[in-house]
Amino acid sequence: MRTVDDTKKSLGSLIFIDLFLTRHT
Repeated sequence: MRTVDDTKKSLGSLIFIDLFLTRHT
């Protein structure tokens, strides 16, 4: 379960950065 939580957090962070970068560009 810890691995799933870590993966979910990582994915969320990546998506957030991706969205931020795309919007900024």
